[in-house]
Amino acid sequence: MSADELLSALGEAAGEEGALVVIRRGPDGASATLGGPAKLYAGAPGGAPAGAVHVPAFGGTAVRDVTGCGNAFCGGFLAGLAGVPGLHGAPGIPGPGGRAEALRYALAWGHVSASFMAEAEGVPGRRPEEYWEDALARFGALAGAGGGTGLP
Repeated sequence: MSADELLSALGEAAGEEGALVVIRRGPDGASATLGGPAKLYAGAPGGAPAGAVHVPAFGGTAVRDVTGCGNAFCGGFLAGLAGVPGLHGAPGIPGPGGRAEALRYALAWGHVSASFMAEAEGVPGRRPEEYWEDALARFGALAGAGGGTGLP
């Protein structure tokens, strides 16, 4: 699919200019914007597109099976976007950084969630609460990649 075809398809799906658009790039991470599809695709596919935020995938993933990783990413992203306040002591969406920081936070949680799915063959075998300490460590590793913002 060409860049023009992608923009056309995203524009039809997103509708208005301020729509949330997320593009997942597997091991290359994911990008998101609240500025519509044109802003998201305005940069190089491997980098941080103009007007969007980009978060790399969790690099320590021992990939066994990628089945379900997209769904896991979406669940983690939406939980991160909601801020999961109070959930096992997780912080809510950071306020001072505004929308870009909230998107980085959500993208990072999406990557954390997908990383666990990729390491399992089939459905992961542990109970959700058994992942929490590892999840916080993985989120911390992604957050440590950020340039002083506390987020990627």
